[in-house]
Amino acid sequence: MEIYIGLSDEAEKLAVDAFLEGFKIEEEGSQIGGKAIKIRKANKKKLPGTINEATAKVNSMILVTRKNKDIDETSP
Repeated sequence: MEIYIGLSDEAEKLAVDAFLEGFKIEEEGSQIGGKAIKIRKANKKKLPGTINEATAKVNSMILVTRKNKDIDETSP
């Protein structure tokens, strides 16, 4: 959702949509939810960041974000 904030017109939205089509969308399941709860309790991070981190960890993915405080420095 955040990627759409700040777009100025429909042409930019269409360009972003085309770019995002190359990525896999992961649904949040109980495994991701449980991992997010553990991360949030341990680190007191905000919920969106913990969901992103949990999704990456559960699916053995690399988390790419501009928010350095959301990154677990022990992860690749």
